[in-house]
Amino acid sequence: MNSSYVISDQYQVTTFQLTGGDVISGRILAKDANKTTIASNSLKPFGTTIFQNADIQRSDPLPVSTMPAGLLNALNEEEVLGFIGILNCRW
Repeated sequence: MNSSYVISDQYQVTTFQLTGGDVISGRILAKDANKTTIASNSLKPFGTTIFQNADIQRSDPLPVSTMPAGLLNALNEEEVLGFIGILNCRW
C-alpha cells in the first residue's frame, strides 16, 4: 500500500489560491466563519499562516501524501508497528 492510498484529515495538505494571485499550501489547523489557519511549513510545526476565507478563490486537497515514498521499507516489523503506534496496544 502506498502512503497516498488513504490520507488522514490530520495530515491532509490543501492548496489555496488567494485573491491577488498568492498560492499557499498547508495542513488546516482551524477554520471558522471568517478565517482559516494552516501549518504551512512542516519543518516549523508551530508556525501558522492565517488568511481570511473571503480571500480564498479556490482550495484543493493534494492527492498525495507528504510522507516520503518508501519510508517504511528500511524498517523491520517491530519498527513499523512502533512507528504507527500499535506496538504496545492491548486490544
